[in-house]
Amino acid sequence: VLGRPDYIHTAVGRLDRLTTEQFFADGSWQEGAPSYHQQVVGALSNVFAAARGYSDPPGYTHPETGKRFDNLDIEASFPTVAAARRFLELMRLPNGRFVPVHDTWWNNGGRALEESKPFLLPALGHACLGHGAGDAQVQAHLTWSPGHGHLHYDGLSLLLFAHGKELLSDLGYTHTRQHAATLATAMHNTVLIDARNQVAGRGARSTFGRLRFFEPRDASCQIVSVENPEVYQELAKRYQRTLALVAAEGSSGYLLDLFEVEGGEHHDYILHGSADEEQEMRAEMASQALTLAPMESLLPPGVQFTP
Repeated sequence: VLGRPDYIHTAVGRLDRLTTEQFFADGSWQEGAPSYHQQVVGALSNVFAAARGYSDPPGYTHPETGKRFDNLDIEASFPTVAAARRFLELMRLPNGRFVPVHDTWWNNGGRALEESKPFLLPALGHACLGHGAGDAQVQAHLTWSPGHGHLHYDGLSLLLFAHGKELLSDLGYTHTRQHAATLATAMHNTVLIDARNQVAGRGARSTFGRLRFFEPRDASCQIVSVENPEVYQELAKRYQRTLALVAAEGSSGYLLDLFEVEGGEHHDYILHGSADEEQEMRAEMASQALTLAPMESLLPPGVQFTP
């Protein structure tokens, strides 16, 4: 309309920088939360659609880049876009809900999965152990992504889905007065050291964890191990979690969780049950059923709480 083809070239150049510098190599948006990944990819799709089929005027090339556009298809020329779409396919629980990492809305998601398979997003810092089809799907998620905006203090947090339900949940995002609580380390399925929040971020002292190993090829026993002491800088000498999803004939199997911590004086191993349904927890050891009763308070002795 304006007769300024250089405007189109400027926009395409900026999109190229956005997709190569703000998305990670595994296709994940830098914030880590699937909800915000979906928003960015959706907004990009609008631009792709608006520009599709554009051609520069006859004989035109951009004076700085020397490029010319004919029948423009931005999406096809940006390989990151295909990986970004695959991310949204991967980061779903069997019921279709997005895996609630960082600020993920509880009601965001896609179609339900027919089958669960293990996957690794090494650039983001997230792994899934999974097997089964239909109602027999099991998924165990481990995250070590520090996030970049919309982040939670959730280093080495665990999520578990089995029997058609979330068994170990994460509340994700909420636009209520409870939002600050959902960010806290104690609200995630991880280990709290000395009742302190973790730290998170990608500044000069990144809190990104290190993948030790990921072995999903044996369906009978899939395993992942990550160390992430950076989330408790100058406090944790060791902060390491290893998960093994073990298949067992005639059942959904079991999850082995080995969490190794050194540093600090007090360690709280925290697991949050379903955010949607009432649950009861039992421990069966040596044929003796143990009922785990709630404590009146989690406050240490001598600590007074003031709202």
